[in-house]
Amino acid sequence: MLGTRRKLRLGFGGLLIILLAVGGVSVGVLERCSSAMRAVVGENYRGIEYGHALKDALARLGDAADQWAEPSAELATVRESAGRARADLERHLTLRRSHVTVDPHEATAIAEIDDAWSKYAVAHADALDEYKPLAERRAALGVVGAESGRIRRAAGEIISLNVRNMVEQERRVHRVAVTARTAVYILVAIGGVLATAFVIALGRRSGPRGRP
Repeated sequence: MLGTRRKLRLGFGGLLIILLAVGGVSVGVLERCSSAMRAVVGENYRGIEYGHALKDALARLGDAADQWAEPSAELATVRESAGRARADLERHLTLRRSHVTVDPHEATAIAEIDDAWSKYAVAHADALDEYKPLAERRAALGVVGAESGRIRRAAGEIISLNVRNMVEQERRVHRVAVTARTAVYILVAIGGVLATAFVIALGRRSGPRGRP
């Protein structure tokens, strides 16, 4: 038969294993949730920032075209402003193209922006060309307006997709956290039951024995 000291070692060793298991599960779940949230927030934040940056640069390009249509406009100032806005927009387009997009809807929106921008850039340059006939410049402004609408809608779609993804991922992480918390509670309960059973069994075995 096992001695009292050996029984204590086995009992407390088992409890220690249970506590370590509970702690390991807790740390693993917290790390998993933290990593998931960091990835989701970073990824979707970049998508939202990208959409707003496109809209902002597009608005500045539109302002430049509107200013050039005014009789008192200064060509150098207008072109400088348009050049900065165009450089910003193309920079964001390049950054987004280099990014791996897993959402098919976002990939479709990016392709729509690329197509609209290729037409918008040519038309915008024609609209600001002082050597172009007035009729051609007005026609170019019409194309600018139409393609601008396409880019705005696609950028808005990208923003909406990333906001929805953030909400959905937050719900997933919450469900994982709830499941893990339940598992931890179960392990703690099992540990408590085993500890109680061990103490009762040890008390019975170690108690005074009656005489025959």
